[in-house]
Amino acid sequence: MMENTARGSIDVSKLIRSKKRITRAITRYSYIVFGNLAEKILSMPFFFSYNQTLKKAYPGLYPPAVLSFFIFFMLLVPTLVTAVFGVLSIFVGIHAQVVAIIIIAIIIIELIIIFMPHIIVYSRAKRIDRELPYAASFLAMLAQSGMTIGDMFRILAGEKEIFPEMSKEAERIYRDIDVLGHSPISVLSAASRDAPSPKLDEFYRGITATIYSGGNLTSYLLAKAEQYAFELKQIYEREIQGLETLMESYVVIAVALPVFFTVIVIAMSFTTGAFGDPVLLLKLLLYVALPIAHAVYFYMVYDTFRRK
Repeated sequence: MMENTARGSIDVSKLIRSKKRITRAITRYSYIVFGNLAEKILSMPFFFSYNQTLKKAYPGLYPPAVLSFFIFFMLLVPTLVTAVFGVLSIFVGIHAQVVAIIIIAIIIIELIIIFMPHIIVYSRAKRIDRELPYAASFLAMLAQSGMTIGDMFRILAGEKEIFPEMSKEAERIYRDIDVLGHSPISVLSAASRDAPSPKLDEFYRGITATIYSGGNLTSYLLAKAEQYAFELKQIYEREIQGLETLMESYVVIAVALPVFFTVIVIAMSFTTGAFGDPVLLLKLLLYVALPIAHAVYFYMVYDTFRRK
């Protein structure tokens, strides 16, 4: 039993390593091919905000390399889809409606690729806001023991299981201070500009101001931890209230409304024939509408608990 578990964990780790190697290889190739184009695009004033978004979404990665990766897939997706449906058209033929659906699907995929960094920044900001009260308390404990800024963030960077997102931010700060030899004030100022969360931006600015003015860093960190914990408690309370409302709407929309609709359709079909074929409508309700409604509610509840 233990051997099977160990073998399974080894297989998973091998899979993760192979996936990372493939991703790095594609990133290197895409940067070699599209790197100059990506750098020119991001150097334009119009794309300055997108450049900042890439920094916030993928900390520690070079933005032109990330954009090169996106360009590679934006060209790859329509090529593969066109090739697949081109082969299928030889054997079965493709109607104009199918071609229109393919074009719309390609456009949607391209837009998802373009706006993916914005989605990731929003997701990271939410996770960071939930980790920030505990990370501030952790840093306050380290500051109280007399550690330097570099050592504090070095230890925080090592707590990846407890602080998945804050450890990434801390790792960059520790690298720039202790490895590259930059001053804590300049590193924290740069980190505040690239912070995905407004609260994290404010947190870094406060640490910078405290260090610059010679204030008590421990007191500042404890005060911010208490403030962020109170704000997080308010967020949880609002989400619980929203969850209660969600459950009430679920009972109405996904349970009571289908029953009411079924009774109305059957009654009207037998009396006036207004709905045509009631079997078709009921099949659409049972096999299409209801599964979609349940799936949407399930995901909304799952997302609420996952963020906690």
